[in-house]
Amino acid sequence: RILFVSPTTCISQNAHLITLANTLADHFNVSFLLPFYNEEIFEVINKKVNVVFKGTSVIVHLNGTTTAMLSYDYYVWLREHSKDVDVIHFHDKHGIAYYTIEAKRHGIAFKNIPIVLGLQEPSRWKNLAEGVVTQSYETIETFFMERKVAENADFVISPSVYMLDWVVNENWNLNQDSKNPSIFVQPNIAITPNCVQEKSFQTISEIVYFGPLKNVKGISLFCDTLDILSQYTKKGLVRKLSVVFVSDLDATVNGEPAATYLKRRS
Repeated sequence: RILFVSPTTCISQNAHLITLANTLADHFNVSFLLPFYNEEIFEVINKKVNVVFKGTSVIVHLNGTTTAMLSYDYYVWLREHSKDVDVIHFHDKHGIAYYTIEAKRHGIAFKNIPIVLGLQEPSRWKNLAEGVVTQSYETIETFFMERKVAENADFVISPSVYMLDWVVNENWNLNQDSKNPSIFVQPNIAITPNCVQEKSFQTISEIVYFGPLKNVKGISLFCDTLDILSQYTKKGLVRKLSVVFVSDLDATVNGEPAATYLKRRS
């Protein structure tokens, strides 16, 4: 019984967890915990996955930062439902696993439940990449919580070697014992029965961009690549392709609204 936990209902931000949950659901009992109802999740998630909405916060009498209270709120919910779970797989956003992991470290709860962290986009990495100057106490606290979650989780799954290298270069104290590995890189390509046969080719007519519309996620590079392809299309070397963007439009690219940016680049 595997439970995926995320503090956001944003489909693109949950893409890595959704992909893994969909794959595992064919072989295991998988659930996905979200903060509140979002009908869009059912369009992308395996029907075998049990989607759970946490709903109203259980915290009513605590003082603290939003980040800390959010993490504690998830800890309380998970502690009350721990008998229904064998493995907990957290999103790294806001360090929501912090109090759950601390409770396990101190023998309070989750003694026999492995806790996995899906390392996606640490806030410090995101701020540095976007040139955001850190000023608030809560932001620094978030940096700390996200780092400690990665350092103290039983297992860490990174979406790429690049991200793993980044946290190592930031001197995060991850367990990299080669004889007893607890850190893994999630493959970007999944082999399925529907894959084309070796030495065979298929013609494509559509490219789908699935992810946040942000420079840090490569949207400008993606559009630059399309510009290069269009040059070959005009020469008749590449057939015309349609491009679909599956993402939220509330982001900005170089200070320009994402929707406006895409229209200008199209």
